[in-house]
Amino acid sequence: VASMRRILIATHEKYAEGIKAAAELILGPHPEIETICAFTEDIALDRQLEIYFKHCNAEDEVIILTDVYGGSVNQACMNYVSRPNTHLITGMNLALVLQIIMMEEKEGSEAFGAMIEEARMQIVYVNEVMKGGIKDDFED
Repeated sequence: VASMRRILIATHEKYAEGIKAAAELILGPHPEIETICAFTEDIALDRQLEIYFKHCNAEDEVIILTDVYGGSVNQACMNYVSRPNTHLITGMNLALVLQIIMMEEKEGSEAFGAMIEEARMQIVYVNEVMKGGIKDDFED
């Protein structure tokens, strides 16, 4: 079986399902994306992660996206960073998820830094932009 790139969105509550739905509304269905909505079922988060990784081939690249750096979901996912070809990015937003989905198969982890920086640029206090306090990329 050929290795594949998998994307796991793991968050508190239903945020993972919502961000996946929003991404697929924009980009269409992506079967490589799976979600874990922590604390919504009777199955412990550690067990959900264990089940997820049992279904991955050893050669699969897994990109895990979580919601909050200091949160319990991210902490549980940190246990898998030592697995080869596994990447953990936290503090995700929709802009980052879209970039990760669209990244070329040949692009490696060196591309993550630029993607994260671009996603950070999507966090804008619009009131300041509208008052002219902050220069906006969309302005001439």
